[in-house]
Amino acid sequence: MKLPKLAIENHQFTIIMIVLLVISGIVSFLTMPRSEDPQVSPVGSSVIVVYPGAGPEDLETLVVDPLEKSINELEDIKRFNTEINDGLAVLVVEFFSGTNDDDKYSDVVQKVNKVRNKLPEDIMNLDIIKHEISSVKIAQIALTSDSASYKLLQREAESLEKEMEKISGIKTVETIAYPDQEVQISLDLEKMAQMHIPVMQVYSAIKSSNANIPAGSIDIGSKKFNVKTSGAYESLDEIKNTILHARNRKPVYLKDVAQVKFGYE
Repeated sequence: MKLPKLAIENHQFTIIMIVLLVISGIVSFLTMPRSEDPQVSPVGSSVIVVYPGAGPEDLETLVVDPLEKSINELEDIKRFNTEINDGLAVLVVEFFSGTNDDDKYSDVVQKVNKVRNKLPEDIMNLDIIKHEISSVKIAQIALTSDSASYKLLQREAESLEKEMEKISGIKTVETIAYPDQEVQISLDLEKMAQMHIPVMQVYSAIKSSNANIPAGSIDIGSKKFNVKTSGAYESLDEIKNTILHARNRKPVYLKDVAQVKFGYE
């Protein structure tokens, strides 16, 4: 064994080599590239159900049980967890590594769609999200109130969204769960019958008045002017003043036979 003998006889050189190797290892460790969020693609999906007004027991019976039964039919499931709160259910399914993430996501979508028509029709939102480290949600914040209107909660949520978007490192911020605002028109059928105005005439008048239709242009010598129609509605007053009919040589407006107001879906 000449190698140990050489190391012992040249112990000073051996010590120097060991020290250099240790220093090289420490430098390599300190300069090694790191990533807080490494590019790893876990195989899994989340099913998020938003059902306002439903309690945990109702959600479990009407929504979670059918979904779990259908998704459990899949193979290679490593972990399956479900969290249920008031109006919200989150089902997280994780598959064993080595399986194809695209195929498993398609399988989850297929199983959810299989029972979709058996779920309550008034579910507000049902999303299926494929697990991706690059777009994972780090935090979920809920704004709740017993007295505040949807409009106020929406305004506060949008204000919070703008502030969070300014924070470095946040990729995207999304607000969900509040109903979209809409214009609601309540027709007085008795008045309409007296004025001989059918419902389809009201529908046609609103539709035509809310259309953006190119009107062409007018040539005047060396100048050319584009003609613009009134276009889409911009206020409730414009909707209320939509002309439906003429009676006794006077126009009949929508506000004469209906109530027009803002509401929620």
